[in-house]
Amino acid sequence: MTTLYPVQDAFVRGEISPRLHARASLDLYRAALSKCENFVTLPHGGIRKRGGTIFVGEVKNAAKTTRGIPFIFSSEQAYCLEFGDFYIRVYAYGARVGTVEIASPYAEADLFDLAYVQSADQMWISHKDYPPKVLTRTAHQTWTLEDFEFLDGPYDDINETGTTLTPAETGHLTPAMTGNTTPGGTVSNAGGVPDAYQMFDRDRVQNILIAGDSIGYIRYRNASAAQRVVDAYWITAASKATTNFDFFTAWEIQGSNDGANWVTLDTRTAETGWSNSETRFYEFTNSTAYEYHQIVFSGGGGDDATHTRCAEIAFHIKASDQTPFNLTASSIVGINGDAGFQSSDVGRAIRLLGSDGRWRWVRITSRTSPTVVKIVLHNHALPNLSPITRWRLGTFVPGKYVETGSLYEERLAFSRRFSVYASATGDFDNFALGEKDDAALEFVQAGGGQANDIVWIADSDGALLIGTSGGIRALSGSGIDEALTPSSFKNRNSRTFGCARIRPVAAGQSFLYVTRSRKSIAELVQTSVSKFTSDDIGQISEHIPKQGVVELAFQTDPDPVLWFPLENGELGGYTHQP
Repeated sequence: MTTLYPVQDAFVRGEISPRLHARASLDLYRAALSKCENFVTLPHGGIRKRGGTIFVGEVKNAAKTTRGIPFIFSSEQAYCLEFGDFYIRVYAYGARVGTVEIASPYAEADLFDLAYVQSADQMWISHKDYPPKVLTRTAHQTWTLEDFEFLDGPYDDINETGTTLTPAETGHLTPAMTGNTTPGGTVSNAGGVPDAYQMFDRDRVQNILIAGDSIGYIRYRNASAAQRVVDAYWITAASKATTNFDFFTAWEIQGSNDGANWVTLDTRTAETGWSNSETRFYEFTNSTAYEYHQIVFSGGGGDDATHTRCAEIAFHIKASDQTPFNLTASSIVGINGDAGFQSSDVGRAIRLLGSDGRWRWVRITSRTSPTVVKIVLHNHALPNLSPITRWRLGTFVPGKYVETGSLYEERLAFSRRFSVYASATGDFDNFALGEKDDAALEFVQAGGGQANDIVWIADSDGALLIGTSGGIRALSGSGIDEALTPSSFKNRNSRTFGCARIRPVAAGQSFLYVTRSRKSIAELVQTSVSKFTSDDIGQISEHIPKQGVVELAFQTDPDPVLWFPLENGELGGYTHQP
């Protein structure tokens, strides 16, 4: 009897699971293969031999695990980073980039737990056991890896113990002046007012005459011709500011190194409506040191433009220009689980609530004992040296560092355990919380009601996707096309699978991610605003990723293929048409 061999001209189903080999009645059977090794099925039904590979170079140590991570600046400038045992090498255009090798802190065993997010020439790298780093490309052969410093946050809860923190310095440019030349430096003003020094005496409840008319200046010259960098200041209005409205309403902050040639550092206008003893805070960008600093004011003296009055001005020495000073705790209770300050706290931030009700933050530069550390003070000078009862320790310490990251709506976001932290808009270093729309954000239970760890976060169209071991949530603004802000947010659950700690990939209008078991791959599809569903894209080929997926990479050209290395060393692939 003649044997018939039906012609098969479609292979779009690819290699199907052995569990389906006897299911000849299924329509998919006629477009499937029992084995598809070293071939790629095409979306239009055909099949082609897989592409070849090119030997670019041997890794530094072939006996150890390495990981390749893409660094893509643009479609024309792309690199491959070889992450190995305590090093990073760079490849581009089919060859290693010179002799570039960057020392890194990452051990071989931790390479595949690293998470990364890139913007232009910078890549932020995170791992729960390592302080976050930022890798920067400044030229084709110039790369640096440095600590990423969070500015002013995130923090643990406010201290509720009886422990106080007492600073040894206030961060003022001036000492607490008792005279125009004592205890140090020289205070002067335009009108020759004898008590001009009182503007720097730390008394914020007073009514000082600083000019006989509406204009003038208050100047301070550093002792011993020292030059200091100033980057912020606060002004307190006179205690009787509303009596005759004698406060000034416009001014310039200026610096000089000879007392004759002045550089304007900050300008303010229309500063009206002062209350009695009201304090206002101002910041500006400056990196230049000056011997003299002054405020040149106008618009004072009230309706009759006479007798301008004020109470206090405090110039803040930029933190990088400060000599670190002691911060002393009254006890170890409430600090690192009642263990006190540790050597690992160096670099940690602390937020301090001054007696004026204003939060400042400091960074620890060294540890002296369990109750004493040296710090530098950021933001603004403290009003005095009083013990501080309300303080917050920076939340990131060894074993509690951020684990994953993503960019979303011009914010740099990180996650740790159940929480998500996002920077201020357009200011990736700034994690200071606030009420303004562009202030930094913190969501303590972003992972939902269940105690499921966040394993990745990713930017999606209209939402920040939060992948947890229990499923995927979507964090977004509360309204349609509304930005995520401190006052506008919602966190929705979706009917999805639990996720593995493997970076998802974008594939057209959808996301592809590895499920919690690491043995299947799902597609995340948006069904409505901030609502998503998932399907297993390899259900009929479920045997292929069963060895355990290590990583994902999506290829768009010449054919759409999802590649995934497996734990046994093989490379699997799904032809996936988004």
